[in-house]
Parts: sequence; structure tokens; C-alpha cells
Amino acid sequence: MYFLARNMGVSRIPALVAALVFVLNQYFISRFASGHLPFAYAYALFPLLLLLYLKILAKDSVFVILCFATLSWIIISFTRLDVILYSVPILIIVTVARFTSLRSKANLRILLIRLTKAIAIGSPILFGLSAFQIIPILSGAKAAFVSTDISIPIPELEFWSLSFKKSLLGFSRELGVLNSQGGISWSVHPLLTEISYEILMAVIPVIALLSLIFRRDWLIASLIATGLVGAFLAKGPTPPGQDVYLWLYNNVPLFGVLKTPNRWIMLGYIAYPLLIAVTMQGVFSWRPQIPHGLTWINRIPWRPQIPHGLTWINRIPWRP
Repeated sequence: MYFLARNMGVSRIPALVAALVFVLNQYFISRFASGHLPFAYAYALFPLLLLLYLKILAKDSVFVILCFATLSWIIISFTRLDVILYSVPILIIVTVARFTSLRSKANLRILLIRLTKAIAIGSPILFGLSAFQIIPILSGAKAAFVSTDISIPIPELEFWSLSFKKSLLGFSRELGVLNSQGGISWSVHPLLTEISYEILMAVIPVIALLSLIFRRDWLIASLIATGLVGAFLAKGPTPPGQDVYLWLYNNVPLFGVLKTPNRWIMLGYIAYPLLIAVTMQGVFSWRPQIPHGLTWINRIPWRPQIPHGLTWINRIPWRP
């Protein structure tokens, strides 16, 4: 996440904050509490996957394509086969946003050629590396969780979902072992009321949304859309738009394999840290304009004067 944020043009401190938000959130912590380490591992690798994909969109590089295909294979082979599907919406959203941002037909053609080349090179490599899994599955030998069965009852889908509001705020439904001990739940905080807890959780998406004040481009729009899509999918077959979710669940290939709707909040926790980093970068780069008549304030040194003998401190960037 740190390097992905840096690739977006933010400085070190906002990028570090993005990395901290990425790992210190309900989704990531609940993966460990639930014992779902494959999801935690895949979640940790998704920012790198997105970084490589952005580089594929930005330049023509066979090496980057090879890295993207190899990382996809690592996620598929060493986590779970179905986990890679959670990365599909964000890649689609980023692709659509990038295409819509281009106005020149020449640039559109270049981007289309890059994607075609990436698919032509990356797909055979990915399938070749995954052959030891794909061939047995096609032959009928597979683990129980590798199934296209979508006969999960709707009440069970609703059980593993939260409301759109709580999904947007980033609440995780699964608490695994913690929940089995009693007295610990996603909606209960030992020190806060439920309303106070929701207000506290709202800090992350609100700061993320403030990024629009400082930067408005296709990437910011795609990240905000990713957060909204993640919250919508995480609410599962509950209002609003429950019919849309059920249609996707019953008709989109492989969508029904993902039987726990709340896990989609990982999309939000990929988007929110990056948007927060952009907000911080904008705040750090902002310097107030001094009204006329108070121009003497401009003569106040914004960096403290360091005593003789400690001049090395002057080389520390006080403003990111």
C-alpha cells in the first residue's frame, strides 16, 4: 500500500498513513480473528496487484505484464482460488475510468493495444502456472470450497451481510473466535454506544471523501467508485438494491461462488487509505493566504531555527 500511494504522487508520511489504515481496520483484523488467513494474505497483496495494473495502463512493458501474471498466480495458488475474484471489480472500475478520461482517439487506441497485449501475454502465463490446479479441477477433483454452486439460502446471505450504511463505514460482519466468546460483536464496543461507534468509524470514509477538494481525476473517481461498489456488494441481499445483488448472484458467472457478502468491504479498505493519503497530501501542501494588512506574517519563518551544532536537523523536511 505504501508504494501504491507513492505511485499516486503523495509523499512519504501520507503514504505511511495509508499503509497503517490499510492494516489497522476491521476487515484485516477480523480475518485473523476468524482464522481466514488466505483472505488476509490476498488482501495484503491486492495493492501490489493494483500498482502493477496501473503501470500496465501507463506504459508498454512486458516485464510488468509478467509480474502481474505471476502475482495473480501467487494469489490464486497460495491463498484460495476464489479470492482473486474480489480484485475484479476494482480492476474493471479503474479500466473504465481510464478509458473515459481519454479524449484523443490515438490515446484510446494506445491504451487498447496495451490491454490487448497484456491479456495476450499474461493469460497463457497465468493459466500455464496454474495448470496443476486447473487440470485436476476440470477433471472433477477439487476442494469443497471450489464450487460454482449458488444454492445458498437468501437468509444465510443476509446473515453474512450488514446494512449499506455499516458497510460503507467499514464494519466487518465476521469476528470468528472473538464472537464465539460472547459479549463481543461488530455492533458493540466496550466503551462506546453504537451511535458513537458509527461516528468514530465514519472518520475514515469522510477523510477519504475530502480528497475531492484537493484532487479530481480519473483515479480518484475510480477509487471513490470502488468504495461505493464495495459497500453495495457487502450489504448483500438487503435494501437498497437487493434485487440488483440477487440478479448478480444468480446470473454473473462465478459471482455466486463468493458466498459471504460482507467480505466485499475489502474494496473500501483498499480505496479509503489511498484517498486519505491524497487528502493528507493536499492539507500538507496547502499554505494559507495572508489577508492584506497582515503581510508581516509572511516574514515569520515557517521552519524553526536550529541552534549551531544541530544544523543537520535543517535537512529534515518539515513539510512533506
